[in-house]
Amino acid sequence: MKFWKIFCALFLLTGLCQAKTLVFNPSDAYQLQEALSQLNSGDEVIFESGKYRLSQGLRISGLSNVSFRCRGRVELLVSDLDSAVIALEQCERIRLEGFRARHVTPAKNYQCEGAVVRLSRCRDILVAGNELNGCGAAGVYAQDSKGIIVYKNRIFNNTFAGVWVNSSQVTIHKNRIYKNASAVITYGDCEISLTENRIEDNQGNIFTSTSYFKEVVDH
Repeated sequence: MKFWKIFCALFLLTGLCQAKTLVFNPSDAYQLQEALSQLNSGDEVIFESGKYRLSQGLRISGLSNVSFRCRGRVELLVSDLDSAVIALEQCERIRLEGFRARHVTPAKNYQCEGAVVRLSRCRDILVAGNELNGCGAAGVYAQDSKGIIVYKNRIFNNTFAGVWVNSSQVTIHKNRIYKNASAVITYGDCEISLTENRIEDNQGNIFTSTSYFKEVVDH
C-alpha cells in the first residue's frame, strides 16, 4: 500500500541522521522561536510536558530530517489568531508528533485565521498522534506540498476544514476528524488518499472538492 511505503521510508530516512538533541520546558517558551531558528538539519527536538504559551506560532523553514516530539502532555497555546500554531516552509522529512495545539481564543466562525499546522512547499512530512483543536481555519493546511502523511490525529472544531489541501499530495489515514465546518476541502491539483478515518459530526460535507483530484479512497 502506498501509504505504508511512504511511512516506512520517512522513518528510515530520519533514523539515519546523526545530530544533536534539544530539550525544551514550558519555561523556555519565550525563547523557543529563537532556539528553533538555530536548528540544523538532522536535529531532534523534544518538548517536556506542560503548557507552552506563545504570542506567535512556531515557524520552521528550510530544514530536513528533523523530529519534533513530546514527552507527556504538551500543549502549544498561541495568542495570535492569524498565526499558524506550527508552520513549516520548504522543509523535507519532518516529524511532528504528540502535540496538543490550538489558539488561546479560537474564532467562532471562519475569518481567514491561521491553521493549526501549516505546511508550505514541503515534502515527506509526518503529522502523527496530535490533537489539533479548534483553533484555526484548518487543523492541517497543506499548500504546494508532496508526500504529506496525516496519521492518527484528533482534528476537531476548526472553522473551515479538518484538513485543507491546496495543490498538494496528502495521505489522510486513521484520524478522527469531527466537529469541523467540513472534514476535508481541496483546491487546485491535488492527490488525496483518505483511508480508515473516523469522520463524524462535521457541519458540512465529509469531502468538498473545488479542484481536480486523482484519488479519494475510504475503506
